[in-house]
Amino acid sequence: MKRSILFVSCLAFTVVAQAQQGVEPDSLHLQGDTLIRDKKLDEVVILTYRGQNSGLSNSSILSLKDIEQNYTGQEPAALLSQTPGINWYSDGGHSTGYTYMRIRGIDQTRINFMLDGVPLNEPEDQGVYFSNYPDFLNSVNSISVQRGVGISGNGMASLGGSVNFESASLTDSAYTSLQASGGSWLSGRMSSEFSSGVQRNGLSLYGRFSASTTEGFRDHSGNNGGSFFLSSRYAHQRGVLKITGFAGRMRSQMSWLAVPQSAINNSVTTNINSIAEADAFNQQLAMVQYTRMLKVRGVVFATAYYNRIEGGYSVPFGSDFYEFNVASSMFGSFVNYNLQLGKYMLRGGLHASYYFRDHFLRDIPDISRVFYKNRGIKSELTAFVRAERETAKWLTYTDVQLRTVQFSYIADPQYGGNLNPLSWVFLNPKIGAERKWREKLIAYAFIGFVSREPTRNDLFAGADNPDTSRINLLNSRTVVYPESVLDFEAGVRVIKKKVRATVNFYWMQFNNEIAAIGQLSNIGLQLRENVSSSFRRGFELELRATPFPKWEFMCSMNVSQNRIELFTDFDSTQYRNVVPLLTPAMLGYSRISYQWRKNIAIELNAQGQTKSYLTNSNKQNLITPAFIIAGTAANFQVTRNFKAAVMVNNILNTRYSTSGYAIGNERGLYAMAGRNFFTTLTLTF
Repeated sequence: MKRSILFVSCLAFTVVAQAQQGVEPDSLHLQGDTLIRDKKLDEVVILTYRGQNSGLSNSSILSLKDIEQNYTGQEPAALLSQTPGINWYSDGGHSTGYTYMRIRGIDQTRINFMLDGVPLNEPEDQGVYFSNYPDFLNSVNSISVQRGVGISGNGMASLGGSVNFESASLTDSAYTSLQASGGSWLSGRMSSEFSSGVQRNGLSLYGRFSASTTEGFRDHSGNNGGSFFLSSRYAHQRGVLKITGFAGRMRSQMSWLAVPQSAINNSVTTNINSIAEADAFNQQLAMVQYTRMLKVRGVVFATAYYNRIEGGYSVPFGSDFYEFNVASSMFGSFVNYNLQLGKYMLRGGLHASYYFRDHFLRDIPDISRVFYKNRGIKSELTAFVRAERETAKWLTYTDVQLRTVQFSYIADPQYGGNLNPLSWVFLNPKIGAERKWREKLIAYAFIGFVSREPTRNDLFAGADNPDTSRINLLNSRTVVYPESVLDFEAGVRVIKKKVRATVNFYWMQFNNEIAAIGQLSNIGLQLRENVSSSFRRGFELELRATPFPKWEFMCSMNVSQNRIELFTDFDSTQYRNVVPLLTPAMLGYSRISYQWRKNIAIELNAQGQTKSYLTNSNKQNLITPAFIIAGTAANFQVTRNFKAAVMVNNILNTRYSTSGYAIGNERGLYAMAGRNFFTTLTLTF
């Protein structure tokens, strides 16, 4: 697989080089201080790494305005809950640190996250840890959310959806910005940001540095950290070269254990993790990207990247403390090629990655004492091809993805033999069409099939250092099978001057879904197992309207029916036709805003969901109760260079929770924050 990565890297830049030797592109030239076609080229880049056009999938876009409107340093999950079908929770009940999200009740290890087309999920357990680089959204220009399997692209195979972040624009005018936020639980955030704008030589630079801290909503659940984000862009007559890197460091107190309802009744901020538990993680990502537009209406997009994570967290076992540590590296490269041939568009991509992760357990306080060390190795080679045909009224497309994946495990010699390498080959086809009426009404339909492999955590049943019995079971291929889903989506989009709306219907039929069973491993990981047949079906609404001048209304909603045909509990009890845990039947978000004069914007928002079950047995006493919370915000443009924002969340101080698990016959919940406020000041010059 290392050779595959080298091959893809060489292929990527060979294709680009050959393209440069072909027909001359439309020239990129200076007009004053502006580089002509920069904007157009950036739009092509965005479409390339998102892999989508407006009607090709059920998707939502959060613009820079949407992000800035209520941003105080939250993790992406908190902001993305404005879009249909997404709910979230955090360990500490506040919006920074360890946060998690679900799309249509499907957890984020089965959601594909990317930055400018580069995968952010770590391959072994498919997790993504935004807490490792706080204030990430401060360097994001827009966010695209695909729900369902979506169309093919880079990164892991998506079951629940894809979230694609576009990094900060490098074609804006030059500016320097200083920002400070403060609020509840002694929370604070400082950031400084600069952009050079596009220089006469085609070069532009962007940089941001941030530091944040909070004591947290729940007892001893605070965190503090910092991050930086750097990006440079060079545009010349043959394309654009972009180099991006970011790094982050976070120190957190632990609150990953849900709290029994009886303890929450006594104090909603109860944290049953020990005050001595803590973790510390660092992460760095670097990528080099080159885009080349061709006069023959083609574009080549080539990328090489490296991602590094290291750190550890302490867990008590009796009176002793142990520190679980990981150190991983991921190398990858991909090349995408788009070619326009009259009514036809041909898109293709090739992606290769190689990843390894060391797991080791150390004693506290004697960290020189290592009890075990093992390594997981995962490699992947993926190719996709998509053909599109577009006329004045119709757009049709066919899409197929081929993934080959291999996982190897090198055990600590004192704990038994190695796992025989596990290999999977997946063929994921998709087909879709849309019909346009005068550009104001679009009807679309899509059907796609996706299969994907189990995670390391699924294979090892939550064990960080599995024993020989588990390895022998895996070698015999008798536990944990790949999961697959057939996803049908159909909907209507209305695009008018004052109204933009999408209504989408979906039916996702799973085979061997790797479903959560409502228990954690001894190190806090969700335990999951195959269920032979299950489905998720429902409809989603997204609406934006400006019925009157200065007024804007926004609403998103998901209404669904979700079932597991047969679930066998840990005590061998069987349950039929049950609702998957943590999958509410209804989710909703709404916001109404008013622009008062030219410099004051005021909004009211509300968010809620129906109950969800904490176990697949659907016991009525083991639920997260239904809730509705309300919030408000005001933005003030005090002067041309200075603005202020005030946000109050959960203004009615509602007690609520969106996640948890059963603790015996009692529900355990992650209590979310009561009434809280934040103020943000921004100076730009």
